[in-house]
Amino acid sequence: MNPTRSCVACRKKNNKKDLYRIAIDKDGKAIYDVNQKLSLRAIYICKDKTCLNNIKKCIEKNKFKSKMYIETDSFLKLIDELEIEVGE
Repeated sequence: MNPTRSCVACRKKNNKKDLYRIAIDKDGKAIYDVNQKLSLRAIYICKDKTCLNNIKKCIEKNKFKSKMYIETDSFLKLIDELEIEVGE
């Protein structure tokens, strides 16, 4: 059975492998966990432009809430990179 996770943008549950895994290191830096193997706390986002745009707007308006500290600059930069990947 495949594990499911919830997207932080739309809250829909999906197969873990169908979501981006954004790991957060001890300093709060966002890291794209391509292989989904890093032993760090993480959040998941749909591989969808709409969800990426929604999360980016929340970050920019300081409305993104998380139980862990995430450095805003690294998180925005990573979301920009993922948007480019989705657009290809």
